[in-house]
Amino acid sequence: MHLGTNLRQIFGDDILAQVVQEDILTAPHDLWVVDGVRYISEHEILAQVPDYYLLNITAPIELRWQRTRQRQEKVDEATMTLAEFTEREHDKTEQQISAVQAQASFTINNTGSFQDLYNKIDQWLLNVRHIG
Repeated sequence: MHLGTNLRQIFGDDILAQVVQEDILTAPHDLWVVDGVRYISEHEILAQVPDYYLLNITAPIELRWQRTRQRQEKVDEATMTLAEFTEREHDKTEQQISAVQAQASFTINNTGSFQDLYNKIDQWLLNVRHIG
């Protein structure tokens, strides 16, 4: 099991968001990026931070599978089939992601290169800073 899963089982689904929220509120930084928000309760905790924006970055499942196989962050990822990857979408840590995504104020489709993604994020940041 993973550390995050163990912590959530012991302290609740939003424990990591509580720790991050405390860090954000007590540290003198203008910009924070938190990735991997997987539970509605995490989003609700983080949404209490001033100037909080939820950005959804998404890609089609086949592209995410191909990228996962290329990254090989876990031992079995290089040989994982699309069916196995799709099955992981049903893991407990993945079940609320679509509900969290629905709360996002903006979505970026990550179907291009890293540079394309960075350009889209830079543009989004410019818009957010203009609004905020």
